[in-house]
Amino acid sequence: MVMKKQPIKTASEQVADLLHEQIMRRTWTETMPGVQCLVKELQVGFQTVKSALGQLENEGLLVPQGQGKRRRIVLPDADRPLETFRIRILPYAKEDRKSPDNAEILIRLLEAGVNIAYAEKSMQDFGMRVDRVARYVKSHPADAWITSAASREINQWFSEQAFPALAINGRTSGLSIASAHNVFIPSLREAIKVLIARGHKRIVMFARRERRKPVPSKPEQAFLDELKAAGIQTGEYNLPEWVETREGLHRLLNELFRLSSPTALIFQETAIFTAARAHISKLGYHAPHDISLLVGESDPSFAWCDPAPAHFHLDYDPLVRRAVRWARNVASGKNDLRQVGFKAKFFEGGTIGPVR
Repeated sequence: MVMKKQPIKTASEQVADLLHEQIMRRTWTETMPGVQCLVKELQVGFQTVKSALGQLENEGLLVPQGQGKRRRIVLPDADRPLETFRIRILPYAKEDRKSPDNAEILIRLLEAGVNIAYAEKSMQDFGMRVDRVARYVKSHPADAWITSAASREINQWFSEQAFPALAINGRTSGLSIASAHNVFIPSLREAIKVLIARGHKRIVMFARRERRKPVPSKPEQAFLDELKAAGIQTGEYNLPEWVETREGLHRLLNELFRLSSPTALIFQETAIFTAARAHISKLGYHAPHDISLLVGESDPSFAWCDPAPAHFHLDYDPLVRRAVRWARNVASGKNDLRQVGFKAKFFEGGTIGPVR
């Protein structure tokens, strides 16, 4: 078995990491050198440096001062009393405590001295109901909250509270709340184009209810729009209702393959993808020969798979750094409502094939 390599970081991401490290080492103080100066010093391209500086701006480490002026460096204040500032993370589900982004955020903030912990309950425990989440939060006081993959309704409630909140990968469009999220739409459109080019028309995406209701969120709508642009009629078949349990997953898969077999399935979570892949193999369908499969996140286990799943590769480092930066800001009394996105990359893997 030949293991497939995971995508490496782009040149701009590597330069951003290098610049971040040098800033934290105080190689530069107050302002950054200009782009041309960095191009000469690092021996890389103009656009590479420009993109790297833009990433550091998104993280809040650099602040632009206007055309032709050097970017101002905004370093964390090591004297802030982080150990007295209580932050609680409200996960989507209890098992999400082990997800790469949540786990790394917890570790990094603990290392920074923040009094941070997971809430005892998850949003799933509350049935995604705003009133139940509100009661829990009010009975478990904290100085700030982090939500993980929350619905728009839940994030809206947090945005209306007196304490600061950060939404990680949740629905925040139009809300006054800080956020750090992965941007899937460009890579999702790329993946759908690849599927369509290989003859796929019956494409089904498995999405959680809060991403479908009351209206599809932006990535889900982009998925439907891409199908429509290719002349494919869309409906509930493409973004179906389903009961979010093992039995509900199996039931929907059985119905799909009994009525009008899909040629491609898209899953947003590794756990659901893994369960579905096992079930459809029992039905006699194997990727990429009988069905094409795509999952919306990366996982270390994919390196052990043959064929390696097609997926979107996520770099959690910028997202985690943004969360740490937000925590330092709000702990010091600063109002931080920046909404920052980090692009995912499409990795074709070996589970996408032509329609047979």
